[in-house]
Amino acid sequence: MYEYKCKILKVVDGDTVDVDIDLGFGCWLRGERVRVMGIDTPESRTSDKVEKVFGLKAKERLNSLLGTDAILQTQVSKNGENMKGKFGRILGNFLTEDGSKVCADILVQEGHAVHYTGGSKDAINDQHMKNRQRLVDEGVVPCPPGMSSNNPENEAVKIAVKEIEVPKPVKKKKKKSKK
Repeated sequence: MYEYKCKILKVVDGDTVDVDIDLGFGCWLRGERVRVMGIDTPESRTSDKVEKVFGLKAKERLNSLLGTDAILQTQVSKNGENMKGKFGRILGNFLTEDGSKVCADILVQEGHAVHYTGGSKDAINDQHMKNRQRLVDEGVVPCPPGMSSNNPENEAVKIAVKEIEVPKPVKKKKKKSKK
C-alpha cells in the first residue's frame, strides 16, 4: 500500500475523482482520474432522473469529505504495476484531509455507496434500493416521484426531479476567406 498527498481537482461523481498526485521531490502526476476502490455509488451522469438525485448527493458528500487536499492510498498488482480499473483509472482510496478516516467506508456507512469489487451490478442493486429508501426516510434526500417515505415531513415535500439540461456547444461559423 502506498500513500500520496494529492490535490482534488474535481469530484466527478460519488466514486470517481480527478486529482494531481504529489509523488515527492517536486514531482507531480497531474490530471489523473481515480476510481474509489471497493464501492459503487449511484450515477450522477445518467438519464435516470431518480438515480441522478442520489448520485448527486453521493458526489456532494464525497466532495465535502475530501476538501481540497487529501491522502490517496493505492496498491500495486502482483507484477508491481499500479492497479487500474477496466476504464484505465487508478484504483485507490482516499483518507479524509486529517488522515483519520477512509472516505469509502464513510460513504457506505451513511448509505451513499455499497461495497462493490467488480462484476455484475445485479448483485448490489437490492442494497442500492435499500440505501435510497434509507436516505429518503432520514431526510437526506427529498422524496422523489415514485417513492414513499416513512418520514412524514419528507413525504410532504415530494420533489419533482427535473432533467438537468446541459448546454450544447455553440458551433462557430467559419469565416469565408476573401480571394
